[in-house]
Amino acid sequence: MAYDRVVTELNVARLRGTSFPIVHSLIEASLAVASDVSSFTCSILHLLEYFLAQSRAIQITQNFHILAKITEEPPCWNICTNRVIMHHR
Repeated sequence: MAYDRVVTELNVARLRGTSFPIVHSLIEASLAVASDVSSFTCSILHLLEYFLAQSRAIQITQNFHILAKITEEPPCWNICTNRVIMHHR
């Protein structure tokens, strides 16, 4: 699951005593969930379930954007670069 990865990376950073952009990482994870277009069939029920899941994922992403503004977490974090650095340590 996308959120498990974020929590694992947060714990690694915490144990190392380094900063971690938790809110922006959660935004990235929620966008990955929202864009997941894994196999769906053509039945109306499956399409409705898919669109409901997409709507919820978009709402979650919007909530994380609001949280980023409230916490004033800097948007300049390059999450991908931080992951590469973390893996090389």
